[in-house]
Amino acid sequence: MVSSTARYRSAMSWQDCFVLGQHLYSMNDFNNTVPWLEQSMRLLAQQSYSDEPVSLDFMEAVIGYHESLGDYQNALNLINHVLDVEPEQRLHLLEKRAHLEQLISDGVKRGLMHEVARSPEDYHATQDYLIYQQVCREELMPTAAAQRELRCRYFSGHGRSLNYLAYKLEELHRDPYIIQLHEVIGAHESVQLQHLARPVLQRSEVYSPTNGSTAATFRTSQGTVFEYDEHPIIEKLSQHMTLISGLDMGFAEPLQIANYGIGGHYEPHMDSFPESFDYSLQRLKTNRIATGIFYLSNVEAGGATAFPFLPLLVKPEQGSLLFWYNLHRSGDADYRTKHAGCPVLQGSKWIANVWIRLSHQDHVRPCQLQRDHEVSLQYKD
Repeated sequence: MVSSTARYRSAMSWQDCFVLGQHLYSMNDFNNTVPWLEQSMRLLAQQSYSDEPVSLDFMEAVIGYHESLGDYQNALNLINHVLDVEPEQRLHLLEKRAHLEQLISDGVKRGLMHEVARSPEDYHATQDYLIYQQVCREELMPTAAAQRELRCRYFSGHGRSLNYLAYKLEELHRDPYIIQLHEVIGAHESVQLQHLARPVLQRSEVYSPTNGSTAATFRTSQGTVFEYDEHPIIEKLSQHMTLISGLDMGFAEPLQIANYGIGGHYEPHMDSFPESFDYSLQRLKTNRIATGIFYLSNVEAGGATAFPFLPLLVKPEQGSLLFWYNLHRSGDADYRTKHAGCPVLQGSKWIANVWIRLSHQDHVRPCQLQRDHEVSLQYKD
C-alpha cells in the first residue's frame, strides 16, 4: 500500500511553473501568480544560456507580467539578471530599469495585484484557507500518535464479492473514519471511464443558495454525469460501492466523472448540503451521507485530496477508492470532513465521484439515541 506521505519523484521545470503562473494570471488570481512566475524564472536562471539562447528573450516577456501585476521588485531583479548576462545586447532595458527603480523608491503601489488586493473578510485571507494550503504543501500532517492507531487489512466486503479477492483496505483516519481501498479497479477500466467522459465534459458547477448551480473560480474542473446502468464499467463501480460500504446505491446520485488540468483545484468545501438547502427540486430528498472518490489516474505532482482540519492529505492513486461519511449518525453534518482538491501542478487528474443519500441507510448506519455532532461544531464556521 502507498504511504500517504510518499513524495512525488518528478520535479517541476521552469516551463511547468510558468504555465501554472500563466493559468493563475488568466483566472485573475494575481496574488498566487507571482510566486509561480518567480519560481519559473529562478529555475530558468540556473540554465546555461548557450543551450537555450532564447531564454533571455523569454525573461524579458515575463518582466512585462511582473510590471503589469505591480510586482516591481521581481521585474527589476529579472532586468538586472538579463543585463548581467548580455549587457551590450540589452541596452534598451536600462531605461526600464531606471523607471522601476524610481517606482520602488517612491513607494508606488499600482497594477493588477493591488487592484484586487484581498480584504480581511476574503476567505482567501482566513486561517482556514492558510491551513488548507499548508496541508497541500505537507507542512501540516497527522501526528505520529494518530498514525500509530491506523491499520491496513484485507476486507471481504458486505455480502458476496465481485471476485474471490478481498479488498486492500487502509485506514487513513479513525474519527471521522476515512479509508482508502487500493486496486479496486484496473488501469484499463480507469482509462475507459476517461474515454467515456471526455466527449461530454463541461465546466463543473457548484451549488449556491442564491443562484442554484453555477460556475465558480474556486472549482476549476470539467465534469459530466452518468447513470449507473449506462455502461457495464459504471455499473461495476456501483457494485463495488455496495460491497465496500454496505449502503443502498438505489439512493445514490448519478456518477460524476471530473477532470482537473494544470492548476485545476477545488477549494475547501463540504459534500453535505447546508441546513438551508432546498430539496424540493431534488429527486433524492435527503442529505449526502457518504462520499466515494475513485481515482482514475495518477498525478505527477499536486492534485491530492486535503482534509484541512484533520490534517490529512491523500495522494491520487489510479484504481483506488477513497471513502468517508459526511454526516454523524445523528444526521448532522460532520464539519471535520471539509475537504479540498489541491491544485494540479503536473499532469492531469481524473476522478469519479459517488454521493450516497441518507434515505434507507439506517440498516447499515443506524442513528444513536443521543446526538453525536457536538465534536465537529467547532469547525462549522
